[in-house]
Amino acid sequence: MNAPTLDSTSVKAWATGSSVDTFDQPVHVFLSSLTSEAEIHYTLDGSNPTASSPTYRDTGILIDSSRALEAIAIKTGFTASTIVSRKIVLQVRPVAIAADGNVGWPPFKIGLSCSTAGVVIHYTTDGTAPSIRSAVYIDGLTFPGNDSLTYRAIAIDTLHPKVVPSTASSCFGPMAPWNSSVTYGRLTDSRDGQVYRTVTIRTQTWMAQNLNYKTDNSRCYDNDTNNCHKYGRLYPWVAAMDLASTYDSTPWSGSLPHQGICPSGWHVPADAEWSKLIDTALDSSTAGIALKSTSSLWTVNTGTDVKGFHALPAGYYGGGYVNINSYTLFWSASEDNAFLSWGQYVGGAIAYIDRSSIYKAYGLSLRCVKDN
Repeated sequence: MNAPTLDSTSVKAWATGSSVDTFDQPVHVFLSSLTSEAEIHYTLDGSNPTASSPTYRDTGILIDSSRALEAIAIKTGFTASTIVSRKIVLQVRPVAIAADGNVGWPPFKIGLSCSTAGVVIHYTTDGTAPSIRSAVYIDGLTFPGNDSLTYRAIAIDTLHPKVVPSTASSCFGPMAPWNSSVTYGRLTDSRDGQVYRTVTIRTQTWMAQNLNYKTDNSRCYDNDTNNCHKYGRLYPWVAAMDLASTYDSTPWSGSLPHQGICPSGWHVPADAEWSKLIDTALDSSTAGIALKSTSSLWTVNTGTDVKGFHALPAGYYGGGYVNINSYTLFWSASEDNAFLSWGQYVGGAIAYIDRSSIYKAYGLSLRCVKDN
């Protein structure tokens, strides 16, 4: 006896698994068997179907709430088929909470969105769980930047009350203080619209924030998008350089300057450019303190940020997430050997910047420098 097959042609599932389909609205499920004249019986509560269970009709089964569907094909004179099981979940698609990209210039907008049609999004900013009684999201919330705020949201399908709502939560801020005596420039990345502050130190112009351009193999510390908003993304060297993964373990030996994933007109700083910043623009013995932000995010040796470089304790990735709030490491474009490239280490109890040879596979922060 051929087992029943399931089809949900009325609506497309937005998530599927080995035994689960997830839809964002009620769905008609259709059953069929290749065995001619077989009767299909089913249950919707996860119990095993028998000949006394409801009989399937060709009009399909309307699923308007999450169900555990079990079906069996039966025909006189034949052994009953195996039971087919499928969990059908009705749930609103995920609700997203995201900054508009201009995180270097608070206040900035926070957007809430959900791709399920017709839902209403409710939100709170006081830490309480949102509900249908909470404020309704219309068009953009303003994050002032001086204190941390946790945005919590729920997306509700008011037309289909049995569809499970979707929830999300994200914390923003507080933003690290900027040096009010420094005149910052402004860089808009045309690829994603993110806006960064820039700072000119002697003859070099640097990004005053870590790059937050998303690539397939970049990371947010602890997989928390708020850490990307605050600290930028962590990149393996080949991602920062926009090279093939084979250069994780083979020499690249390309020419410099090299744009990598920096915005147009900017490039990944060479080791010599870091040395120029440290040796000519700062006292090398205290360069680490001078480049650090004055933010209390630093748990050891808060900086003076005298040049407006605004280094934050982003931590790094080395098989696991390490030392957020204590250290930060920056890539250079310069290789040491097939497996290692030069980087700059800032943090801990040391006052200087430590030039370090770092495994290319590690995830570090990236500061771009402007082309001459």
